[in-house]
Amino acid sequence: MAVLEQFITEKFVEAEFADRLRLLQGEDLERLEALIVDLAPSANALREYLQLADAIVRRDSTSLANLLSDIRSQIQENLGRKDRQRLLRDALERRRFPLRAQIHDELDKCRRQLLRDLNLQIDYPSDLEGDVLHLESDFRNLDDLTALSEKIRSAVEHPALKRILEILRGESSGTV
Repeated sequence: MAVLEQFITEKFVEAEFADRLRLLQGEDLERLEALIVDLAPSANALREYLQLADAIVRRDSTSLANLLSDIRSQIQENLGRKDRQRLLRDALERRRFPLRAQIHDELDKCRRQLLRDLNLQIDYPSDLEGDVLHLESDFRNLDDLTALSEKIRSAVEHPALKRILEILRGESSGTV
């Protein structure tokens, strides 16, 4: 328990969250301490991880130890600490909100299709709020601009762009 108490002291963890952490026992505590040692998260980051994990544990009737073990096994150890933290958060969010993860997957698939077919990079709101898309492109001369204009005209009729707009407007039917 030394790792946990050291974390609580060094990170000035709020009393309520510290009490929550001190309730952990056995494998749950071991897995959490391993996560603290490996990722050195801030108190706020650890709180967010645990909030997501607690919701998953309740819903899936599993233990924190099993959840963390499963998710940590999917994270490459040769990455930097910040990258591993981001991957942990992403994995927890995907597990906590599977429908949102499916929506992001479909939007990304459509984005890749537009990039492959028309060489157009479209960005959608990462929080899925609103239906405003972002298109950015570079051109050097009028010929490049004319070619870009043609790509944009083609995108208007492209099924992938139509699907992105359907999803963002909540008109989605089918896959998601």
